[in-house]
Amino acid sequence: ESNGDNRLGHAVILFYKYVEVTAPLELKQEQLCERLGLVGRILISEEGINATLSSSSRTKIDEYIAFLCAHEVFAMRAEDFKHSFHAHESPPFVGLIVKHVKEIVSTGGVVARPDMTASDEERGYLTPQQFHEAMRQAVKDKEGTVVLDVRAHKEFLIGHFEDAVDPKVKNFSEYYTFLQNRVDEMR
Repeated sequence: ESNGDNRLGHAVILFYKYVEVTAPLELKQEQLCERLGLVGRILISEEGINATLSSSSRTKIDEYIAFLCAHEVFAMRAEDFKHSFHAHESPPFVGLIVKHVKEIVSTGGVVARPDMTASDEERGYLTPQQFHEAMRQAVKDKEGTVVLDVRAHKEFLIGHFEDAVDPKVKNFSEYYTFLQNRVDEMR
């Protein structure tokens, strides 16, 4: 089936957003995804949303993105979504999972919950352009900056920033131990 741009396969989006969620939104998300025929995983907690979704129809993915951009709670921006393409006939996910969780990124409880009332600027949010500029500066200033890749080791092997440190962890909750053991040498 065509994904809307005449390629056989599936459009995939990944995204997360820390935002205060005071009402249960799982059912509405599940109903929307089912109506659009999206498959994948959505995690929702009081601290936000984290999802990876796919569809053979790019139009359906775009409809979902438009919904989240207009949503009064999530108020996503187009740049909040990472787009990729799964170039296979079979979908990358089997079914749809929408669930309520304690944390949208599992830290094992060792990372403090972000202040949802703070503005993006107060929380240190960088636009993609600002982030890439900061990374360019970090590469130039090798003595003053440590780039720590906070993805799992298998993701690091797929691709990473120049001179990034690989903590070789399986999940995010292991970073706390890594940092405790290595913070002095990274100073």
